[in-house]
Amino acid sequence: MKVNYKQIPVMGTNCYLVWDEFTKNAVCIDPGFAGRKIAIDIQKFGLKLKSIFITHSHADHVSGIDDMCAAIETVPVIYMSKLEMMYEDFPFKKQWGHSCHKRYWEEYSMVVIDSMQFKVIPTPGHLPGSVCIITNKYLISGDLLTNDSIGRTDFIGGNVNDMFFSLEKVLKLSDSLIVLPGHGAVTTMEKIKNCNPYVKRIFRKI
Repeated sequence: MKVNYKQIPVMGTNCYLVWDEFTKNAVCIDPGFAGRKIAIDIQKFGLKLKSIFITHSHADHVSGIDDMCAAIETVPVIYMSKLEMMYEDFPFKKQWGHSCHKRYWEEYSMVVIDSMQFKVIPTPGHLPGSVCIITNKYLISGDLLTNDSIGRTDFIGGNVNDMFFSLEKVLKLSDSLIVLPGHGAVTTMEKIKNCNPYVKRIFRKI
């Protein structure tokens, strides 16, 4: 399995491409505002985009979907949470996903694409439908947590109690996991547990 990512200057969102080395079938995670740039990478690496995974539906994670699909002339499957659909009145909701088929995380405990297995973990707090995804040695954390921070809960749909519960659940995972966050530097679960000031404060590790 190969992983490639871009950090987009607009809001600093990390957008990930994950693919099977042999079949070249690929998944894009949180295309953000980078749809056209990711399409260039898909073509450069000779990939076939099969699915788009959405950790949550804030604009900085989803707005590039239709541009990307138009550029590569494909109709992938979007996996997202049903709970995100309650925000249909958000202005950005009208701007993405029209060219794709939608599936919902609640219907799958695991998504398998060739040799790649993606386990979905519901992690509400930042938004009710937020998820983290485990694949191979990686944790794709969305906006739940980053190297030195945690997700905000002051947006519509945010919930502090849910955030604490989700953090407690994810922080029980293996220290060896490489964390691919929605923003900021790639890190490890061990480093987050030992160095993230918010995590240490919340769980009284200082």
